[in-house]
Amino acid sequence: MNADGSNQTRLTSDPASDKIPTWSPDGKKIAFQSNRDGKWGVYVMDADGSNQKKLADGWAPAWSPSGRAPDFSLPTLDGNTITLSNYRGKIILLNFWVALPSTRIELPVLQQAYDKWPKDKYVMLTINVKESDKDVQLFVTKNGLTLPVLLDKTGDVAAMYGVTARPTSFLIDSRGIIREIKLRPFRTVEEVSESLNKID
Repeated sequence: MNADGSNQTRLTSDPASDKIPTWSPDGKKIAFQSNRDGKWGVYVMDADGSNQKKLADGWAPAWSPSGRAPDFSLPTLDGNTITLSNYRGKIILLNFWVALPSTRIELPVLQQAYDKWPKDKYVMLTINVKESDKDVQLFVTKNGLTLPVLLDKTGDVAAMYGVTARPTSFLIDSRGIIREIKLRPFRTVEEVSESLNKID
């Protein structure tokens, strides 16, 4: 509709379940979440409502008109800097977390999966959101974690990905496309493997 509320037009085919629209920076596309097929997914369409397609399972979409994972650079707990795009060509599990009970279950599972992964094919990046370096280090040490831990001290990267709940994981294929958004913790190594096996 226009700014004054006139010329209202229904753009999507299922307005009852299509929610949380997010405009692209150039105003040409809209990302939104929908439960059209009985499973929440992230969709994208042109600004006039045409060319609607599902990008990934999950909800609360971050803006990415092609489904490509937004690039970022973040410091690690051990003082290095990691840039996501440097891992193009590999399958990436990107996990946002804070020190909650669900994380105490999930991160040891992710550690087990990380220990078994062929590093020439898979990358795992865990991102702590807005907790102090000291608290993160205590958590990592207490749980015996050696997997990569990045620090999103401002929460900007979590916001860029539309993360509203933690833990949230993104499965990203070798072309940099988000293939799955998981809004609950992984509870077994087999569950991690099942998600990874869907991706090329």
